[in-house]
Amino acid sequence: MSFTFLVGGAKSGKSNLALRHAADYQEKKKCPVYFIATAPATDEEMSEKIRRHRRERRADFITVEEQTDLLAAVKGIADGFVIVDCITLWIFNLLESGCDGDSLQAAVKGFAIEMAKKSIEGTVVSNEVGAGIVPADPYSRRYRDELGMANQILAKHADKTYFTLAGKLLLLSDGDTL
Repeated sequence: MSFTFLVGGAKSGKSNLALRHAADYQEKKKCPVYFIATAPATDEEMSEKIRRHRRERRADFITVEEQTDLLAAVKGIADGFVIVDCITLWIFNLLESGCDGDSLQAAVKGFAIEMAKKSIEGTVVSNEVGAGIVPADPYSRRYRDELGMANQILAKHADKTYFTLAGKLLLLSDGDTL
């Protein structure tokens, strides 16, 4: 799979850009689009956000809800285009399920490798949370660190990595390494 990694701050336009890219690809290739959603409906605010996101997606996009086993979700897709939105919540879900650091990073690496080797296109969305202040509590620092490591792994395996800001893309990597 040739996958693009979109990373940026909250409400920076990542999801909208991923949806537009998928719709454009679908129009050109006449293929299905799979939207893998990682957000659990943990409260009414989150439930409303999930409903709003569903309304924003095209009706013909196929939604797969998977909070922890992204590898299995991706393996089940054989054709088309896939959006994974978002890694930020996936990492949170893994931490909440008791996943330790080594297991978490192994899951991210396995997922990234599967995305890179598939013969279909995709976009993976994540937040950048390490650019702010150092969190005051150990759990938040662990979350920031685990997500930062996950983002590095995904960027390493992606064909292209973009930073999103104000709905615009800034190319960070085009597959080049140092």
